[in-house]
Amino acid sequence: MLGHERFYQDAELYDLAFSYRDYAQEAAFLRDVCKTFRHGAAPERFLELAAGPAHHALEMIAHGTPSVALDHSRPMKRYGLRLARERQVKLPYLVANMESFKLDRKFDLAASMGCSATYLLDDAAVDRHLAAVAAVLVPEGVYVLELPYPAELEAQTQWEVASPEGRLRVEWSEVRHPAAAGYRHAATRAVLAFQPRRGREKRTEVTSVQRFFTVEEVRAAAERSGELTLEAVYGAHDRRVKLDDERAWRMLCVLCKRVPAVREERVRLLATG
Repeated sequence: MLGHERFYQDAELYDLAFSYRDYAQEAAFLRDVCKTFRHGAAPERFLELAAGPAHHALEMIAHGTPSVALDHSRPMKRYGLRLARERQVKLPYLVANMESFKLDRKFDLAASMGCSATYLLDDAAVDRHLAAVAAVLVPEGVYVLELPYPAELEAQTQWEVASPEGRLRVEWSEVRHPAAAGYRHAATRAVLAFQPRRGREKRTEVTSVQRFFTVEEVRAAAERSGELTLEAVYGAHDRRVKLDDERAWRMLCVLCKRVPAVREERVRLLATG
């Protein structure tokens, strides 16, 4: 599950490409979601999957939540650790595939931001991923899965970002619909074109297949896991924005780990006297 691999090798350019995102606000959204679905409890330990530069983990650490980052890319790890040093914080950063990983610690909040789960191309890959997530969540732990807005399959986007060193142009577009039994796949082309203030343009272009999910597919995957339930879906990094809101531009799915059956029965008995 590597997807647009070369697109992610230049971690600094990747970070510049998505620098329009407000990571502090997105981390605040994650904390808000955690409190909402954990009965007011703030997160005690956070795991960022497919972390890239690990901005969400770094923001969590800045707010006092111990955090761990995980990504398959070693260049991203090096870059994320560099950012951690610049912020003078310690960030455990693990190199592993989000599709199937094992950790020796538990988390009450985990998240995969940036739509990395679109590289889980079939149900078997999704099932392995959710099994790995469930294994590291505490009971009633929360997993926030960011996915493209459902109507984004035919979307083509292009934007530019300026830096002191030059200007970066980013293009993301669909090039074809590859055949896929029962799945919404699209072959998407990603382009990074960096024009330094002096010298020649540096251009990276790569095409990869991605899967675009519906809410029903996410709900079905959670049910198949036997441990997770889909509790909410938002259309932005703001709980006030629902998926059908005109401001919606993402699909943020909130999955919670079920309480073990023995505890559920104990809670039921206490509730009934």
